[in-house]
Amino acid sequence: NERHLLKIENINLAVEIAKNDYFVFSDCRQKMKKDSIPVLINNLIEKNIGVAAGTLINMKKGKFHHSFRSSLNRMNIAKGKLGSSMNVYGALYAMHRSTYRPIPTNILFDDLYVLTSTLAQRKRVVQIPNAIIYEVNFDTYYQEERIQRLTRGLLIFWTTQYRLIFKIPPITLFHFMMSKYAKLLVPYLMIQLVVLFLIYNHQNLYIFIISLIFILITPLLYKWIPFFKLSIRLIYYTLKAEYLFYVKKQRSI
Repeated sequence: NERHLLKIENINLAVEIAKNDYFVFSDCRQKMKKDSIPVLINNLIEKNIGVAAGTLINMKKGKFHHSFRSSLNRMNIAKGKLGSSMNVYGALYAMHRSTYRPIPTNILFDDLYVLTSTLAQRKRVVQIPNAIIYEVNFDTYYQEERIQRLTRGLLIFWTTQYRLIFKIPPITLFHFMMSKYAKLLVPYLMIQLVVLFLIYNHQNLYIFIISLIFILITPLLYKWIPFFKLSIRLIYYTLKAEYLFYVKKQRSI
């Protein structure tokens, strides 16, 4: 190219000059299981499947992080069998030429656009268990910069692509919103719960009983400490990103 192109511009250009009917997209840093690409392509034989997405597993088998990602994978694989999965991982996915729509350059996540445009065309997205990408664990991945980027990307997408979002069929749209945007409301729900607790449980006796219960069950919750640490981090940096987006007008992509 005569000029430097953005990632999304390069994707659109590559699709424009490509000769074949199937496309496979992957990130350069990812490692994948052997034969993952033909496994994905084989799943595109069904005409109503628009995108076949890979499955992420942890490179390091930390007990909590591995079980959490495994649960998400099982849920998305099941959704794909019943209707449509709500995840397209930019790390590895395949799709028909006929399903591809040029990706806008004013968004952060091309894979989110691919998911939304595919659902808007009333085609299915399936996650394939045998097409595996090896990824770092949640604790390594979800640090401040990444959490804020994910939040900002969702907000940018909502403000620029809401017309496309509302082309998704109603039931699928509900699952899409719960999967992608409900998590942005979690910090506010947590704050409301704390405020309600302080308003309605101001008597010392209640606080004493709750504190005592917490002390008693803390040893039992030891294995859940990584979950609590990650949850607090997600809530704090999500709130920070939303503040910077709406108040400070940080919209840079």
